[in-house]
Amino acid sequence: MKEKYLNILLSVFVVAAILATVFLFRLYSGGKPSKEESFPTPIPRKGEIGYQEKDTKVKIGSEEFSSGKFRKIEAGSIFFDDGGDLTTFPLTQDEVVLSCTSQYLPNASELDLDQVISIDITTPSELSGKIPKDEFIVVHASDVAGKVTAHTVFIDASKCQK
Repeated sequence: MKEKYLNILLSVFVVAAILATVFLFRLYSGGKPSKEESFPTPIPRKGEIGYQEKDTKVKIGSEEFSSGKFRKIEAGSIFFDDGGDLTTFPLTQDEVVLSCTSQYLPNASELDLDQVISIDITTPSELSGKIPKDEFIVVHASDVAGKVTAHTVFIDASKCQK
């Protein structure tokens, strides 16, 4: 008889151990099957590698973007014909970016920065030999310490010389 009670007691103990294990598992796993944890990828900020501009189109004819036919670079300034008016901007002293775009520029009212296919960082003195005379260009200039200075020139990619 004693053996019968021991078997029952052992069976109750095994069932209680199984129930306790299931209870603890569900308690610590939140009652859901475990899945791989995913860590959020940090979103790059402006100026960081991987940052994507939301607006990739800019208005030509605005304060910062002017267009016209290239005339010359002289005394550190770029000259271009803006519909009959000769426009000039001083160039940045150290480097200027020549951006080659697949966009057709003569009729463009907006510059689509997604269509820039290559860039060439050059000096103002070297830039003159890289833009054919009368080539249609878009000039990006910014106010630096109270002086508007051109730092980027966009031209048709087929005219870019490497």
